[in-house]
Amino acid sequence: ASRNEPRSLMCGIGLLVECGSNLDPSLKTEDSIGIHLNPDELFSVLESRGPDSVNKVEIATDGFSQGSIIAIASVLFIREEVPQPIMSRDSGDMLLWNGEIYGGILGDDTQHNDTLKLFKALEETKDGSIEGLLSLMKQIRGEWALLYWQSSKRRFIFGRSHWGQRSLVYHLPDARCSQFALSSVCFGQATFDDLASGSQEQDEDIEPEESENQFWREIGIGGLYIFELPCKESNFNFSFHPYSEYDPVGKRTEIVPPENFQLEVQLEVQVERHHEFVLGLLNVLSSSVAIRASDLPLAKTKNPQDARLAVLFSGGIDSMIIAALCDRYVPKDLPIDLLNVAFGSDEKGYNVPDRQTGLSGLSELRAISNRTWNFVSVNIDQEKSQKFRELISQLIFPRNTVMDLTIGSALWFAAKGEGLLENSTRVQVEKIQVEKYVSPAKVVFDGLGADEYLAGYLRHRTTFLRRGWEALQDELELDSSRLWQRNLGRDDRIISYHGREARFPFLDENVASFVAKTPLWEICNFHEIPGIGDKKILRNLGRELGLTDSTKLAKRAIQFGSRVNKVF
Repeated sequence: ASRNEPRSLMCGIGLLVECGSNLDPSLKTEDSIGIHLNPDELFSVLESRGPDSVNKVEIATDGFSQGSIIAIASVLFIREEVPQPIMSRDSGDMLLWNGEIYGGILGDDTQHNDTLKLFKALEETKDGSIEGLLSLMKQIRGEWALLYWQSSKRRFIFGRSHWGQRSLVYHLPDARCSQFALSSVCFGQATFDDLASGSQEQDEDIEPEESENQFWREIGIGGLYIFELPCKESNFNFSFHPYSEYDPVGKRTEIVPPENFQLEVQLEVQVERHHEFVLGLLNVLSSSVAIRASDLPLAKTKNPQDARLAVLFSGGIDSMIIAALCDRYVPKDLPIDLLNVAFGSDEKGYNVPDRQTGLSGLSELRAISNRTWNFVSVNIDQEKSQKFRELISQLIFPRNTVMDLTIGSALWFAAKGEGLLENSTRVQVEKIQVEKYVSPAKVVFDGLGADEYLAGYLRHRTTFLRRGWEALQDELELDSSRLWQRNLGRDDRIISYHGREARFPFLDENVASFVAKTPLWEICNFHEIPGIGDKKILRNLGRELGLTDSTKLAKRAIQFGSRVNKVF
């Protein structure tokens, strides 16, 4: 099936259902806190995510709810100006949609807004059954979260995409708060009690367990959730419905190399076969970048000559490949912003590892393209990092570890896109201008996902050397399965705060499917040194694009490369 150009997105989803005294009295205790989530607070936190349009609607309860049912939608217009929520006068159904559709249910139709067409498809689902809705939504390829009010059945249906690239959190009615809440971002000062005790240390290999008393929780992936009215009993109807026969990526079957395969000495036939896999990955990754870079929205400045796309840029192999591929698909007369964050001080400077590799990477990009590359040096000192610490802590919530805070801070300042601009091209390298600059791009590319299923972490090497190929495969599957919980919700909340949409070229179903069909020994070779054997296939892809030194850089996490870990 052909892929379609995405046409509009929404950035903020919010819902408040007042259950109140309809709840079973047994839920009420002497320790009840009495938190009440304010619709005005919800409106406020969603507004930054979708600054072009924010609307609040109240749904008629017909006695099924103790109080009001309020839905709030904020929109960042990418192409067509379609305010949300979208409501049907005939059925009373309502859709709040935050996402981009890159393939699946839309066929070859590129003339109509994705949101409107999806709403029509949801309404036309046979009998409005959950089975029909599951069948419809599992076909979608893209980055999305949705909330759908099915009026005839008095129920809310919601969920996230295959990896969970868009944030969605919820609160179920309990003794502390009698409301059901669904939102792109946690809100309500009284709900951040866990922050008072400070962020918790986290072992990279161990996922912290959710507390039974945790107020906000992330919506999971792999199916749809339902919250039904009335909500008047302690066992109110909140349920998860998994997709059946659902595996858009597939499982790797070639894990252990055949006995005659030489890992230390590459035979000519092995080199040729590996090159075929490299070209295959280049093909699907190119398609992923192409669809995400197609028909980019006008910059926030409304100036058609300003940058419409920014890349979170460390100069490492992941961001270098994304930038090099963007160069192929973004019109040559448009600059591309490269957002590079560093933590330091005016006295000691900002010459951190990621700044060094970023500038080196800039030189490589100049060598392969005469495009204008806007290298944005985002310099953050101790005072500035502390000034926004509370805000960032609330945005990453319900993530609440030191690692989340440091990564979230680096991403927040990078995505803000405010810094010093080095503006030059290959042919104008002597005419470098350094000036204050704020990126006007509405779209930001993020390289998340490459390390998780192309074996880029040091612990992947450790796992392989200690326990072999099959243990490594288990580790990669674990990493990709928890991206929704560990990374993507947090990163979406952080980046979208600045009125920008994050897109993830590596987290494309076709890319992941190709990788899953590729033998593991063609992906990585940990008999070789760091910077060579880890993500081997991606490093060789970089060489196909004309990249040089960046293909040999060892993995360095953003918290260490940017030195944000030094300020917390």
